[in-house]
Amino acid sequence: MSENSSNNKRIAKNSILLYIRLAIVMVGSLYISRVILDSLGISDYGLYNVVGGFVTIFTVVTSSLAAATSRFITFELGRNDIERLKTVFSLSVSIHIVLSFLIFIALETFGVWYLNNCMVISPDRLDAANLVLHFSVITLIFTLLNVPYNAALMAHEHMDFFAYASILEVLLKLVVSFVLPYLPYDPLIAYAFLIMTISLLMRILYTVYCKYRFDECTYRIRKDNLLLREMLVFSGWNFIGATSGILKRQGNNLVVNLFFGTVVNAAYGLTMQMTSAISSFSTGFLNAINPQIIKHYSTKDMEYMFKLIFGGSRASFYLMMLICVPLFLNTESILNLWLKEVPEYTVVFLKLSILYCLVETWSGPLMTAMLATGNIKKYQIVVGGTDIMCLPLSYACLRLGMPVFAVFVVMLLISCITLFLRIKMLQQMIGLPGRRFVVQIVGKSAIICTLSMLVSYFTCDSIHLVNGALIGIIINVLISITVVFLLIICFDTTQTERSFIVSFVNKMFKK
Repeated sequence: MSENSSNNKRIAKNSILLYIRLAIVMVGSLYISRVILDSLGISDYGLYNVVGGFVTIFTVVTSSLAAATSRFITFELGRNDIERLKTVFSLSVSIHIVLSFLIFIALETFGVWYLNNCMVISPDRLDAANLVLHFSVITLIFTLLNVPYNAALMAHEHMDFFAYASILEVLLKLVVSFVLPYLPYDPLIAYAFLIMTISLLMRILYTVYCKYRFDECTYRIRKDNLLLREMLVFSGWNFIGATSGILKRQGNNLVVNLFFGTVVNAAYGLTMQMTSAISSFSTGFLNAINPQIIKHYSTKDMEYMFKLIFGGSRASFYLMMLICVPLFLNTESILNLWLKEVPEYTVVFLKLSILYCLVETWSGPLMTAMLATGNIKKYQIVVGGTDIMCLPLSYACLRLGMPVFAVFVVMLLISCITLFLRIKMLQQMIGLPGRRFVVQIVGKSAIICTLSMLVSYFTCDSIHLVNGALIGIIINVLISITVVFLLIICFDTTQTERSFIVSFVNKMFKK
């Protein structure tokens, strides 16, 4: 009992650190997007996003390996097997080195051909696009080589360094956004080069810290064919899920480019930027809770693991609501405040993306629980196979003449289907109380979310504030957050939780 209490305190501490990081990174990233869009222009901003998105597709192989690395390192930490932990880390580094080389070759051959022969890019920007591709490839390689170190950092739950490093990275990007207009070079090329430089600096920082703090993070060539096979088999099946995730986000970007060009890619890129910021609001909490889910599975403490899954899904969804409800109801006003020029379709893209983020939030702890088991073959075939249908369905919709936002509708519908598939499969594999999860977590929180949007909308509408005015936006957002908070407190908290909140608020006012 005392151990679980200690784990709860660790989760709370790490969550606070990650949310401090989130607040700074989110504000910084959104401001950077505004400045960069203004510096590059809509077309070049869209060009950077579609080329960068194309490069990101090639991370599909290493994304599956990243999940394997994180799972195996965290699992061995839970079992306290230091020697096997060192072997897992070294094998992971070796695998990432080999794959980084192969991906580099693929992108510098096939990638260059695809960019010059298939993408819809203005002829006078092809030279710049090729340089962006080369810089993006090098940035990707640095990021991939950093995966084992990042996995070790998260497994050890050193969220303080992770928070500081992320803040440093966004500050460096902020500096880039300020100096970019004054550089005597093509802004698009200069931006891609400077982002590559920041990626290199962060790679060095993570490596030095992990080598200094964690015994297993000293790379040596190690041989363990059985463990290597186990990691590769796990990664192989996880490849399906990684593929579907990458294709769903960046593949749709390429589909949009084929039908509508780089101007609409700018709207898509801004939406993905906002989506990433929104998702990080729940990811911060999940990053604190995920290692505990895996560690408790490794010790077969299923009861506490289920508590973490239920509590994690519920808490992360409500945290998302605090930002998603106000943003959904004030999308156009906030975008006009954020950007000097809002690309066409950005408003509808973002509204649908917000709903998608909310649905995906329920799945976070479920995916971690499935990875913890290590038995993911059937899961990836069923869930990953369903998820991967997003790309061909999106292409078919646009081919049939449907509006461009159909790609986000497809993403949302597929996300709902895969959520219930995950619940059903975990019910069969580890005995997750699936019906209780649907009723207590999905059903109850969906009702509260719907009520929050309706009450907030009619309350704000009755006040008749000036649409788009800063004071009006602030008041609308505060009303929405208050409504969300009160509905959660009234309808989905225990007496103990309500007492804790009242006590916390009283202490804050006394200060």
